[in-house]
Formats: sequence, structure tokens, C-alpha cells
Amino acid sequence: MLRIGAPGTLLILALCSPGCDAQVVASPSQQKYPWDQRPNKCFLGSTGTPVPSFCAEPVDWGDSDTTWQHAFQLMADEDFDLLERAAREVGFQSGKFRSGDYLFEPWTVALKSVFENDERAYERARRWQESKGDQGFARLAMAFAKRGQALRARESGYSNGVGPEGWELFYRKLEETDVLLNQAPAQLKQTGSWHVLKLEVIYESPKFRAARADVLAAAVRAWPDSAMIYGVPMRFARPDWGGSYAMMDSVAKLALQNTRERLGAAMYARVYEQAFRATTRLSLRKSAVNWSLMKQGFRDLESRGIGLPGIWKSYAALACQMHDKEEARRLYVVYDRLRTTPESDEADPCRLFATSS
Repeated sequence: MLRIGAPGTLLILALCSPGCDAQVVASPSQQKYPWDQRPNKCFLGSTGTPVPSFCAEPVDWGDSDTTWQHAFQLMADEDFDLLERAAREVGFQSGKFRSGDYLFEPWTVALKSVFENDERAYERARRWQESKGDQGFARLAMAFAKRGQALRARESGYSNGVGPEGWELFYRKLEETDVLLNQAPAQLKQTGSWHVLKLEVIYESPKFRAARADVLAAAVRAWPDSAMIYGVPMRFARPDWGGSYAMMDSVAKLALQNTRERLGAAMYARVYEQAFRATTRLSLRKSAVNWSLMKQGFRDLESRGIGLPGIWKSYAALACQMHDKEEARRLYVVYDRLRTTPESDEADPCRLFATSS
């Protein structure tokens, strides 16, 4: 989070009359974010000039969802000056939001959204690199663009839709992605975004199978409280990806054992929810899940006020899969308390199950 005295701010001790407080304001050379509501004159001052309180630097980027939206906007607009500033304030940081998510997680989602899903993304990343050099996130953007090329070459998420040429190109592009990752500067290799992409490449290619355990262990040591980190091996542990329900539970237990701040049960629940969200290929009732532990995780999350409204509806859906009417009803109460828009019960069979007598 951006705090007073953080990189990108300038502490100005204004020479002013008694009662005029020193303020933290943007450096004259610092550009203004599109969503920053402060007037432009706050960005035109100079050291020693008294500044009004409304020019004080915003405390942070807001919540995880807002940060994703802002980062996506900057990347899509190719505002490389502001992207470099955002990388310093979010991408390279180790802090967390109130929800417990790391700052790097929505930043990584934005990178994936912009640079993996567009055929022109590699050129976009190359322009970023030409503008700002290859020591920062421009290099990682190029790596995400390479993985995007691999995913398009594969044509489908499942093997029965991919021809031999597609697989050959897929694996070659993954190797090119791995080369970019390995050549990254040391500071970039420490970021959560680098670890996420490294995990994805290692798990997607059989060539790197022997390295998976070590790469995962390194990522967990660096970012033990990241649902995004655990989400990669969890995805590849799925039965429909060649794994098993037992393998999935082993990943969830890894999260349980390594998560700090007494949130292990909550992370266990979050990792499972991520894997089962919006899919009919998996059955929680047939899985190896510890449902009592999941429910404890829900309560731990609730006690800390963690989670956007929609996530509680997703948790309720898991309770419906387990045929646990009481827990589903309880989770809908949490959801209804948090949501701000009306919803028809008739469109939700899980809610009808939860509220039936």
C-alpha cells in the first residue's frame, strides 16, 4: 500500500504560517493517475511551496478489485510512465489488502488479462520494454504474452482438441516463456507475479515435471498467504486434468499448513472454492475435502470481514453440493447482508434448497 514516505512521494516541509501542516504531495515530475480526483495543480508545485491539504497523497489503491481495474486500465492504455509508477507501488510490493490478498495478486490478474489474451500483446509488451527498459515488469509482460501465444497454439484446454502441430508449438512457446523468466533480473524474480507465471509454465510442460516440487516450494516460501500461488497446482491436480481428488486435497492441505496469521482453514476453503468455481466437471461431494475444516474456514473469513459479496454465494454453492442445507442457509445470510443489489430467489436453485423446509 502507498504510505507516507513511500517511493513516488515527496515530503515537503512547507514554509507557511502557523497552523499550516506539512503535506505529502506528488513530485512535480510525477504524472497523475486517470482515477486521481485531485486537481491538476497538485502536480505542478515545487519544493518549499505551501500546498493545501486536499493535495495529500491518497493512502492506498483501494481494494483488490479496484486495483485490478486500475492496473488493467493502465496496461490497456499503454501509459508506460504510469505503469512504471504502478509497478513500484503495487507489483514490486509485498504488502496486503485488508482482505488478506497480496497487492501483487490483482496486478498479476491484470497482466494475464491484457498480455495473454491478445495476439498483439507481445508487441504491446515490446513497446513497454523499448520505452522503459527490460529491468522491470515490461520483461514479465513479454513472458505473459509468450504464454498467451502458447495457449492459442494449443487451441483448447483439453487434449482431445489439439493436433500434433498445436502441441509442438505450445511446448516451444512455453520454453520461450521459461527462458524469459530465467533471464529476468533478480528483483523481478522475487515478485509474486514472476512466481505465478513460473509455476504455470512448469506445470504445463512435461519437460519441467521434475522441477515442479522445488518451484512450488520456493513460491510458497516467498508468498505463503497467496491463494493465487496455491491455485496453480490445485488446477493441475484436478481429475479432469489428469490428477485426482486426493491430489487436490494435498494442495489444499499445503495451503492449510503454510498460511500465516491463523488463516490456514480460511485458505483451505479459498483454494477449494477457486477450483470448483463455475465448473460442472468436478463434484465436491465426491472429493476428498474435509468439510468440517471448510466450514471453519468460512467462519474464520466471516469473523475478519473478508470477501466480496459474490464469494459468499459461491461458498453457499459448495454447501449445496455437499447437501448441507443448514450451512448453505447460513452462508446466504452472510451474502444477503453484504450485497447491495436485489436478486430473485427463483433464479437460484441453491437458494431454494437452502431455504426449503
